[in-house]
Amino acid sequence: AERIEANRMDFARMFPGRSVYLVAYRGYGASTGAPSEAALVPDALAVFDHVRTRHRGQRIAVIGRSLGSGVASQLAARRPVERLALVTPFDSMTGAAKAHYPIFPVDWLLEERYESAQALRAFREPTLILHGGRDAIVPEESTARLIGMLPAPPQVVRIDDADHNDIGMRNEFAESLIGMERAAVDSGDEDEVTAAGQAIDERNEELDAEVADAGFTECNDESDSSSDDE
Repeated sequence: AERIEANRMDFARMFPGRSVYLVAYRGYGASTGAPSEAALVPDALAVFDHVRTRHRGQRIAVIGRSLGSGVASQLAARRPVERLALVTPFDSMTGAAKAHYPIFPVDWLLEERYESAQALRAFREPTLILHGGRDAIVPEESTARLIGMLPAPPQVVRIDDADHNDIGMRNEFAESLIGMERAAVDSGDEDEVTAAGQAIDERNEELDAEVADAGFTECNDESDSSSDDE
């Protein structure tokens, strides 16, 4: 995982009119503990709830990169996310692993699942998929399966000469994220989808105890976007 705080100025420049929250995994940056799916998803829910309380009535977009795309997908399934950007995403951890290790029983070996495609099966808000043509970590077929399983067609940006680690340094990366923000402004939809948010909250009351116990670090306050670390 990268040091997400190193991206603070980049995101501030991309989203000058928004508050940006850069969330470090447990064990990284100012966060303590050890990262795991069971811990990171409740952490993301806690951050979202904090942001929604602090910026009442404001739209919240979420960005997740690599492993963070798995966390962001779980978040979008449980909270009223207005727009979602997934960078170098996969359909599931097992789906990506099978492409690398086809002869091994990865379904049995992997404890962390990150079932992104399954989580987003009902998500119909605007979605941006950014991936690199030279990504040697997340197989392109895994990203393609995720795209094919989304209920609403996403905007897909493939940066042909980008790999898993340098995609954030490409001009197309910033241009695509800025374009997603401009589309949100041009749509004129300044309100959260209240009915959807209430339905999601009702379906996820059982997570309240986990969320109440989860901790997070607020890294920046420049925009109403919540971003997950890689």
